[in-house]
Amino acid sequence: ARRVFGARKRVITGEKPFAVFKFFGMGSIIQTTPLLRAIRERYPQAQLVFVTFKSNEKLITKLNICDTVRFIGTNSPFVFVYDVLVQVCWLKLRRVEAVIDLEFFSKFSTLLSFATHAPIRVSFHLNDFW
Repeated sequence: ARRVFGARKRVITGEKPFAVFKFFGMGSIIQTTPLLRAIRERYPQAQLVFVTFKSNEKLITKLNICDTVRFIGTNSPFVFVYDVLVQVCWLKLRRVEAVIDLEFFSKFSTLLSFATHAPIRVSFHLNDFW
């Protein structure tokens, strides 16, 4: 369909929330701060939502860059599944405009990004087929 009708242009307006996913690696979360500041500078009116594991709570709240931080617990499989469903519903209800997935080896964040139905989803690409 894209070849016949052409690709639909997706313009970021900044009127709806942006979601940033980063789950593994505290150092990697710290390295996201320039990106988060750049998003904040480019789209000052947009709500910036950071989604991460509960174990990163202290770090991400100390950085104090995002408007909202959402956590997924990992202390039991039931808590994990429940929190994932809650976060997907929360993000879908807010109709996030863009999801920026900063995980480069995790397929979990790719599936979570897809489940939000955000019109713009940006992530790393691995050549491995999964």
